[in-house]
Amino acid sequence: MNGDGVITSDDRTGIGYSPNPEYIYSFTPRFAYKGVTLSVMFQGVAHVSSNLILTEQNNGQQMYPFMMNAWTPQNAATATWPALHARGYTGLNYALNDYILQNAAYLKIRNVELAWNLPKKWFTKLNLGGVRVFLNGQNLKTWTPFKMYVDPENLNVVNQAFPLQSLYPSSRIYNFGVNIQF
Repeated sequence: MNGDGVITSDDRTGIGYSPNPEYIYSFTPRFAYKGVTLSVMFQGVAHVSSNLILTEQNNGQQMYPFMMNAWTPQNAATATWPALHARGYTGLNYALNDYILQNAAYLKIRNVELAWNLPKKWFTKLNLGGVRVFLNGQNLKTWTPFKMYVDPENLNVVNQAFPLQSLYPSSRIYNFGVNIQF
């Protein structure tokens, strides 16, 4: 960064965004035609970064698969992960860098519902006020540039006390139902 050709602490500069999203948004298009409705809720965040900290297991003897091609002087051109150990230190390298600090923005399909209000003439003899059949789902799809194997929405709980294996993905939920009005 300072142009002297030597990597030192003078080469540090600000990177990324805050771990708290600068923008939180959602939109819900809804379509209706002849008793059939479809609504889709999209939700997302933007201008947010995460420095996902991965803790080693068994005192540094167990690594995650994507750490297997970590930087060494011999594979500097093809490395897919930063150096595992800092100079003179045998523990994992937790130094923040532009590989670990990633864009944690996302857009999710938070909820989708397809419903059909059955024609009243089908059940007037049953003295029913209405019948609605529906199918819905939650957390169906996430788009994110984040490279790790976790849901970027859960990243705010990740730190050295919460390693990668302690996170659960967001559950995908499907429901089918019938609403009957008397």
